[in-house]
Amino acid sequence: MEAAMRLSRFLTTVALVPLVLVAAPSHAAPPPPSTYLALGDSVAAGVGASSPQLGYVPLLLEDLRDDRSCGKGRAIGCRLESVNLAVPGATTTDLMDDQLPAAIALLEERNGNRRPVDDVRLITITIGGNDLLNPVIAACAAGVTPTCVQVATTLVQQVSGSYTTILSRLREAAGHGTTIALMAYYNPLRDCGPDALAAVADLVLEGGGPVPTGLNDVIRTQAAAYGAVVAETYLAIDPSEVQPDCVHPDDAGHADIAEAFAEVVGAAR
Repeated sequence: MEAAMRLSRFLTTVALVPLVLVAAPSHAAPPPPSTYLALGDSVAAGVGASSPQLGYVPLLLEDLRDDRSCGKGRAIGCRLESVNLAVPGATTTDLMDDQLPAAIALLEERNGNRRPVDDVRLITITIGGNDLLNPVIAACAAGVTPTCVQVATTLVQQVSGSYTTILSRLREAAGHGTTIALMAYYNPLRDCGPDALAAVADLVLEGGGPVPTGLNDVIRTQAAAYGAVVAETYLAIDPSEVQPDCVHPDDAGHADIAEAFAEVVGAAR
């Protein structure tokens, strides 16, 4: 009888113990894809293209995805996304103030962790054109005068200093495993506007004579200093591929820019 009572109390106690359900371990979420980061001005933002997907950044992203052989970009470790921080009208100062902090934060998050699969693999930069375009047009409307030369030379030097800041900070945050590609500018005024201004734009972009160092010279020199590559668009963009605003490329122009980047990025990998 006593044994029966002890058994009854034991069964009652067991019945009162909460049942703990052990959940089966869930599969971890896949890591974020690796990243193509774009910085720059309206050209990088896709202005001039008939739709956002026809800007050079989306076109280049598609080229990069097609070039990947592991699952066409769908397999873990093979996926690729783009982050485009470019802003129409941006100057090098605007990029340093607004785009660079976000770019550094992304690089520190992705390239600074122990998971290389989600690294920023490529950075493209199109910047500097807005630093020079309007001031040079205003200063050089009367031709290559001393004032014109002084303004152009001063602005090119300022852009060079900005590129030093931009590239040094990006390279430090990204490390040497990330490709950085810069765009050397085309002349949007060729066959678009007064011939005199087109000639001045050539001088400011490529240098020579009274302006020994042009914007594209600065871009090439800075690229070499920081282990970057240069997409040459100076001769790649036909005058017929520039919009009537005499600034932005049309769909064909954006396609040519994407191809110019794809060529040097492919060679750098």
